[in-house]
Amino acid sequence: MNGSIHVLGPQGTDKNLNHAINMFCPQGDIAVISAGWRYEECELQSLQKQLGRRLHHIPLYEWFDALGSVEPELSGLHRMRQRRILDYKKVYRINLDAALDSWIAIQHLYRKDPQTYAKDERAACRQVQAVDQACLNRLRDIKEDFSAIETPWLHDSALPLHEQIITVLERSAGLIITGGHVAILRNRLAFFGLEELLTHFVLEGKQIFTWSAGAMCLTDRIVLFHDDPPWGKGRTEILDTGMGLLPKTVFLPNATTRLNLQDANRIERFARRFHPSLSICLEEGSHLIFTDRGVFDRSAKRSSFQLSTEGTKLALESV
Repeated sequence: MNGSIHVLGPQGTDKNLNHAINMFCPQGDIAVISAGWRYEECELQSLQKQLGRRLHHIPLYEWFDALGSVEPELSGLHRMRQRRILDYKKVYRINLDAALDSWIAIQHLYRKDPQTYAKDERAACRQVQAVDQACLNRLRDIKEDFSAIETPWLHDSALPLHEQIITVLERSAGLIITGGHVAILRNRLAFFGLEELLTHFVLEGKQIFTWSAGAMCLTDRIVLFHDDPPWGKGRTEILDTGMGLLPKTVFLPNATTRLNLQDANRIERFARRFHPSLSICLEEGSHLIFTDRGVFDRSAKRSSFQLSTEGTKLALESV
């Protein structure tokens, strides 16, 4: 990694994207991927006004929809694969709920009598991790069953778009990957072959700026989380693999509103479940810079922190 990946906090009232770009990518055009915004994907006026730079939009969401009419077999296979994945996720959640309930119950016993239940508590944690890994393995198997769309960006109708992406990235000094709907953004990035292109982009010494869903998509596994959602039972679960540029990292945007960070037991379970990956919370004002020399924290005070396996919140410099 000769360039840098800048992971920012949510761009709400405290926007720091403009400052980050001006500081670390002061010259050159900027490419933008905003597929996570879906129907607002092409509405970049506010971003253009904010940055005052020449932007090159890569409309992955729009392109994918357009391919559906000219490449019905390709889009049909993609829909079938996604339905198969969604059907499997029902089984994953059943197994996950059972494993999590067991771990929590055994933890209650362990806290009353650590000597007796220590091995059982560790085994319960490993069982949750095994369910997560089984999910990733099953998703891999499902994708292998659809070998005809293993590299959809090389199909006749998609290849010119893939080459257009390459051209845009070649003439851009930086790339913005916005937030939005994480599953859609992840699937569009994968469909158009962005994993290899993004890796090459950074190796060329260029800068990626991203936040929220965009940052989550750059990890090796995307974790969905909410302790108390308005739509039903809260559950932390695996969505899928990401682009893999930032391995062993779990990003948690807006963690203070989505997770009960006052509960040390919950923090401990979360961090241990995904260990050895770092579970990093990103609030407004966060700015982490990932380089081949390590991670540098330029965040506003207390806007980014790590969840520790001891049930505490740690400043990243303590990692």
